[in-house]
Amino acid sequence: MGYCRQYNLIFYSDNGGRVLGRGKKSLYSDWEFDFPLRSGKASSYDGGLRVPAVVRWPEKLPDRLTTDVPVIIEDIYATVLNASGAQVSPGYQVDGKDWSFLLSENQQLIKEFYKRELFFIMPYRFDGPQYNGPDFANYGVEPAATLIKSNWKLIYFFEDERFELYNINEDLSEINNLFEREHKKAKNLVAILDKNMRQKQVGDVMPIRLPERSQVRRRMQSLIASEEVKSN
Repeated sequence: MGYCRQYNLIFYSDNGGRVLGRGKKSLYSDWEFDFPLRSGKASSYDGGLRVPAVVRWPEKLPDRLTTDVPVIIEDIYATVLNASGAQVSPGYQVDGKDWSFLLSENQQLIKEFYKRELFFIMPYRFDGPQYNGPDFANYGVEPAATLIKSNWKLIYFFEDERFELYNINEDLSEINNLFEREHKKAKNLVAILDKNMRQKQVGDVMPIRLPERSQVRRRMQSLIASEEVKSN
């Protein structure tokens, strides 16, 4: 372990854990890996998106500090670039943000991380029940786009143009879909997500097997143009 003192170490997962059938595939019998988060690997719910991270950075971070500031895997690249002193070519856009200051006292920078918009795309259908057990059935493992802004999370499922809206600070397990009740918030987030999808040309990269792929964003656009957000 003496070598660890010479390096900065980052332990991180690219997605949530598998949700295994109780008493069947699971190596741990009735244990559900992601509880109380909903669903798991490849899902648009937080069981698929939210993972822990552990960092050892002797020259920067004191021991045993924690933070709940949301970061994404692209942030690791930006952070490592800064830590190594690497120079980026002019005009080269770096995805992600440097989070090396997150455990400091700079509250303004920390607030910027809380306020930023996070986007996630699941471009294909994941064979969840067969791969991860019956707990995966109908748990968000289908083509979808997701926006997280502050404590709000909007999921747009492409195949049936369905929306779900959650306050993930108050509803950790994403049980209460607030899309119909929070019309103003929903419409605002729909517009932000639609703008991002247009910029990234998400509708053009969907798999051919998506039914009526030309309709992707149709319902989203109609909601933006309407005076009131309504749910299917």
